[in-house]
Amino acid sequence: MHSRRGLLRGAIAAVAIASFVPAAVAVAHSGPDRGAGFGRHHQRYYRASGWVVPSANATTLTVRSFQGRSQSFVVNTGTKYTYADGGSATAANATPYHVVNVIGTAPTTSGGNPVATRVVIQLADVDGVVKSDTSGTLTVVDSEGFTRQISTALAACTQRRTTVSCASIAAGSIVAARGTVASDGTTLDAKRIEVKPASS
Repeated sequence: MHSRRGLLRGAIAAVAIASFVPAAVAVAHSGPDRGAGFGRHHQRYYRASGWVVPSANATTLTVRSFQGRSQSFVVNTGTKYTYADGGSATAANATPYHVVNVIGTAPTTSGGNPVATRVVIQLADVDGVVKSDTSGTLTVVDSEGFTRQISTALAACTQRRTTVSCASIAAGSIVAARGTVASDGTTLDAKRIEVKPASS
């Protein structure tokens, strides 16, 4: 009797272990830079995150990862560009040194680069105390003591979830801004700014 119960328990354990094998395989094949898809047709896909590397070739997007590895992708009319918050973007917004996440499919030719299907441009954040607000540009000092510039020209400014004028932000206020990096590489073109006034 005890031997039959032991066999039954062993069979149940074997079934339970087998049911977890596909999930374990799926995790093992995924990764930060490339992996295998597990859709109906097991389509292979490639992923990369990092800085856009300057390139003279308009049909190639090369990304250097945070670990120092580089991956090139073919970009074409089928490549979709967006910002991380869902806002629309184009290839012109994925300029060198912007941080992007790229998803692509397998190369169309032997030895070729994978084809980028989606490029997501990450938004930048600047938080700090306002030193001045001059002609639509906030000068702030961040938590590490660096001085930053924030353009408010295209920003929606809020204070306690209420819309306020960006021009009303006074020195001493604390701001949390999110947007895109301007062409000068140092100014933040803010899309949203949350304000804590100096008096709060």
